[in-house]
Amino acid sequence: MPDQKAPSALSFSDGELIVAQGETDTKMFIILEGGAEASNVINGEKVLLQRFEVGDFFGEMSLLEGLPRSADIHAVGETRVTTIGGGGLMHRIRKDPTFALEMLKSLSSRLRSTTELYQDQVIERQSLQQPANGMKNGSEPDYD
Repeated sequence: MPDQKAPSALSFSDGELIVAQGETDTKMFIILEGGAEASNVINGEKVLLQRFEVGDFFGEMSLLEGLPRSADIHAVGETRVTTIGGGGLMHRIRKDPTFALEMLKSLSSRLRSTTELYQDQVIERQSLQQPANGMKNGSEPDYD
């Protein structure tokens, strides 16, 4: 049985799929070289969710929650990543506690960005639902 604490490095070509939405694998990835993009197809259109650069990580949600992958991740340029499983994550955190702090900072930043995006969408939706300028509840325009 392979040692789950030992990280392994994988290489991907530009545009190659690293992770597919719905997969049940629970490894986390850290970018060593190149980059990656997370995307989903929404209403038939590919929507970019996040860009990752050297030193960034992804796949932590599946690792921590044990749930299927929530997005597709494609390599940007020639990309090398290392993988970490659950036991490997604990080993890494014990060896380097600042790694956990860096993960928390990154997760907090992502959550803040998601919250801001959600707030912007709510504001936009509310503005679309309000009557047009000068209109009161579908009545005639008020030209006073």
